[in-house]
Amino acid sequence: MGKDTAALDKAIAALDLNDRKAPPGSLWRHLKSGGRYMVHGHVILEATLEPAVIYSSSLAGTPWCRSAEEFFDGRFECIDDRHG
Repeated sequence: MGKDTAALDKAIAALDLNDRKAPPGSLWRHLKSGGRYMVHGHVILEATLEPAVIYSSSLAGTPWCRSAEEFFDGRFECIDDRHG
């Protein structure tokens, strides 16, 4: 159980960092598609204990969830963080 606790502690610590990097309300552009998305918040994926980002399309409003590792790996760029 110690290993799971350590992984959960690490994921919880990442939530605060991710919240500062992509505050709720910030707008991001997906570099490949050009789509624009609004970040709604940060969560921990229950199955893997990975931090993740919840965001939605600014056009359709469709909600998405992506691992924070993928969200912050250069696929997206912040275009407006004044809403955070």
